[in-house]
Amino acid sequence: GLRPNDQIKKAGYVSLSTAQNIAMTDYPDGAVYTDNLIDAPFHRNAEFSTYIEAGDAMRAQPSKKGEISNFEYVYVINFGDPAPNQEEKQITVYPAANQKNALIDWIVNEEPSPWPEMNGKRVGYPISIGVGPLMNLSVKSFSLIASGGDEGPLDGKLVTAEGNNPIRNFAFWIPAKPLQFGTQYQAQAVGELNGQKLVHKWVFTTLTEEPLSLSTSATSLESEPGSTVTVQISGGTNNSYQINDIEQSWKFKGVINNPNTSFIKVDHPRPDTAVIYRNETHCSGDYSKCTLRVIGRDSSGKTVSAHLVIN
Repeated sequence: GLRPNDQIKKAGYVSLSTAQNIAMTDYPDGAVYTDNLIDAPFHRNAEFSTYIEAGDAMRAQPSKKGEISNFEYVYVINFGDPAPNQEEKQITVYPAANQKNALIDWIVNEEPSPWPEMNGKRVGYPISIGVGPLMNLSVKSFSLIASGGDEGPLDGKLVTAEGNNPIRNFAFWIPAKPLQFGTQYQAQAVGELNGQKLVHKWVFTTLTEEPLSLSTSATSLESEPGSTVTVQISGGTNNSYQINDIEQSWKFKGVINNPNTSFIKVDHPRPDTAVIYRNETHCSGDYSKCTLRVIGRDSSGKTVSAHLVIN
């Protein structure tokens, strides 16, 4: 079948409603996939709906040339069997009511795109409201205000349809700019739920600002092949971490040079973690003063670096 519901039925699963999410990433970690799907608002609908059963699978496949990882991973999760009618009416918002440490931003990278004009750009973290898949929710307006501020409602985009197809049980609003650190926000959605007027308000608080930093398990990478140093990034926006820039330098016959030589290979088990492995190339003989500069960044584009000695 071409549609997810056809595939699910062919596998022998029968349900009043089903949903499917697919993600691709460089990280073999289901929690990373789930976080990414929750961040992406069209996909969040299934993650936070009232389905009570799910099945998932992951496949590894070789990466394209030039990618930093050898493999990319495809993750599929199917949802089915919505909850009984009473639970269907429960309103689910995210960030959740009274949530602490909510993210401040998002890079528009979802397919289909909820905001094509902003593809690849940094915006505020999407805020959503939804009910079960058998209910009808129509959001007519949305506002977000910083508590204690005098700036009034923030600018943003209300999304109630996927392309030309209205979403009958879910809506979300994307702030035009990143939210502020350590700030309480009041959200309000106005519309109808099953034909009845709805005015739903809630508050949440964004994460406290902390310096972006890199920590390393050691200050040097030992000469023995297979020895490792683990590098982790933390702080900043706590979002869209990358540790993909790893610069090697050395002296070759006493002159600083950059021939096509590498002393390491790198694994990325999670976006916030890089494991650097020593290969069999010796930093001796014609090579000396071998070092690494590891660069990490967050969704704001801010960078931080750490230096390691290659023994």
